[in-house]
Amino acid sequence: MSSTARRTALVTGAATGIGRATAIDLARHGHDVAMADLPRIGLGEIAAGGEAVGARMLSVALDLRSLASIEASIEAAVAGLGGLDVLVNDAGTQLRGPAVGIDWDDWDRLMAVNLKGHVLPVDGGLLAV
Repeated sequence: MSSTARRTALVTGAATGIGRATAIDLARHGHDVAMADLPRIGLGEIAAGGEAVGARMLSVALDLRSLASIEASIEAAVAGLGGLDVLVNDAGTQLRGPAVGIDWDDWDRLMAVNLKGHVLPVDGGLLAV
């Protein structure tokens, strides 16, 4: 890669919080960014900010509970940005409510997103690099 080539990044959980701040910061520091989240609400605003500083910004849907969705988001990032140099695994979810009487379906969703959902993108992302 030449010194003038832009690096590319895929940021999960890019719609809010740390993921949002990371996507913006990467764009400001010379990266083209694929922003991935399940609710893509707000990604257009982030994209406009990144594009204002010369970054290519791509919005992709991502459901970390689905291997097919993870693979599709990585493929979309690679196709849309011309490769993948950086993966930022920021997406996550939480349970709200008392610790007693947990709904086990909610628990399984939490584990799928927060554990499995952080391993699978790394596996697929490394194959894309």
